[in-house]
Amino acid sequence: MSTNGTIQIPERLHSVFGIPEEERPNVFLQRGSLHHAQGWYLALLRVVGDVVSVPNVSLFVPVSRNAIHKRINEGKLSCFKFQIDERDATISESLSRERPHAFVPVFECKLWFQEYHDRLTSKVGGEAPDWMIMDSDHFVKNSFMGLHSKGYDGLGEKEYDRLVKEYFKNRKEKYGW
Repeated sequence: MSTNGTIQIPERLHSVFGIPEEERPNVFLQRGSLHHAQGWYLALLRVVGDVVSVPNVSLFVPVSRNAIHKRINEGKLSCFKFQIDERDATISESLSRERPHAFVPVFECKLWFQEYHDRLTSKVGGEAPDWMIMDSDHFVKNSFMGLHSKGYDGLGEKEYDRLVKEYFKNRKEKYGW
């Protein structure tokens, strides 16, 4: 890992993941067939661990797509891209698209979340908002999808909507957003 928290890929693996871009050494681009893409993806999981597609980084850190791309461009988030450049009749249009498939390591998303969390809690007096707890049990128990477990199975649609609005109103009053 580098000093900025991004993963460092040894030169001997550049043939697998692609050579890092000159302006952005944290971005790797590889090209090839769909068959090559499958092997590349499995190697990526083995070397880097869990990954998410670039738009899904916001599942870990509540930021915009622009913020994700800005962080990649600043060298603070690694990005592994694969461009399928060999098209044939077996490849659907969605797989053989113009832009490459792009993935970010989950552990870097978690590091960014921690940084985001620390910055936000320092602004609101050191108290973390409930929604910022990265714990799946807490999420299930306290999310709206988990209302069934709290005995809210029989809620009508209007009552459910009222509870959701009340929840966000309380959050806005408590944390100012």
